[in-house]
Amino acid sequence: DAISTGVDVRLARLWRHTSVGSPDTFARHCTVEKLLVDPEVNVGQPFDIRVVVDSTAATEAVLKLFENDVYLPQGDPRVKLRPGKNVFDFKGRRLEEAGRFSYEARIEPVRAEDDSLIQNNSGVGFTFIRGQPKVLFCAPEPELDGALLRALEAEKIGVRVVRPALLPGQIEEYFDYDAVIF
Repeated sequence: DAISTGVDVRLARLWRHTSVGSPDTFARHCTVEKLLVDPEVNVGQPFDIRVVVDSTAATEAVLKLFENDVYLPQGDPRVKLRPGKNVFDFKGRRLEEAGRFSYEARIEPVRAEDDSLIQNNSGVGFTFIRGQPKVLFCAPEPELDGALLRALEAEKIGVRVVRPALLPGQIEEYFDYDAVIF
């Protein structure tokens, strides 16, 4: 035992809270534990943003999502938190320009007494939006695949159509494509 050998041991309780007229209790708090976003997506490709909030108690809070410091309204920002991990998904975000995009989620309990430490009430993440994806489409009679080609183009996927005899001969020539369809 460390104390019997002369080691100076000092104990401190973390996350303690006392208020006038109430017993000494553990503080209530909520934390943005994670903000998850795909690290890289293509222009026009839908992606989701997931926010994980940890709470010590059931409470109501306001959860806001920001993209490059601009608030992204997502309907009613009020959420109900239960004790433990709470997962919130912002689905179907789609960007039409390439570049780096940062995201920040902020949580703020409706009642101030439900959070004793505001420094952990936000989480950040980012993604890189790449230019339009490209597909090399190889078919002996590409005109017979019009429906597939139109579907790819509707999803903003660039398509280069070649007949089998005209496929690139060097492996490096395929690096410009995200997929090859035969």
